[in-house]
Amino acid sequence: MQLILRLASQGLIHGDYNEFNILVYEDGRPILIDFPQMVSIDHPNARDYFDRDVECIKTYFARRFRFEADEWPRWEDVKREGKLDFEVQASGYGGKLEKEMELFHREISVVTDNYRQDNPDDEGIDGEDEEDEDTEEDENNEEDEDDNEEDEDDNEEDEDEEEEQRENK
Repeated sequence: MQLILRLASQGLIHGDYNEFNILVYEDGRPILIDFPQMVSIDHPNARDYFDRDVECIKTYFARRFRFEADEWPRWEDVKREGKLDFEVQASGYGGKLEKEMELFHREISVVTDNYRQDNPDDEGIDGEDEEDEDTEEDENNEEDEDDNEEDEDDNEEDEDEEEEQRENK
């Protein structure tokens, strides 16, 4: 049950927390698997998913081990301590965190655009040397020129052969 709460404190609700998605090491430590359906605690249905996860575990332990917990995590116990939902962009992470992400992307775009304007001949911000791209283009152009020269040579040879044939007639 504490794992449900720990995950929620990082901004995530598993959404399919059941006995099939919890493996246990021999020493008793749990391993949680199957993450694709996880949602942010900011998701409109997060509370329902949280309550369902808690209920699934309560039901499993009652049925399998005849253990009924006196206490279990409640939605009100969730206190955000991290932003894992933001980092993995879990469904529903929006709201304030989404606005922070948009602001971050805008700031990065301004920095990279300004850098490119101020340093047009410098290597790109992404670390790719623009000269390398020019070199590749030059090589491709040289190959095309070589091909064109060969074609011209072939045409000249064909013309010479045709002229010889005319002279022989």
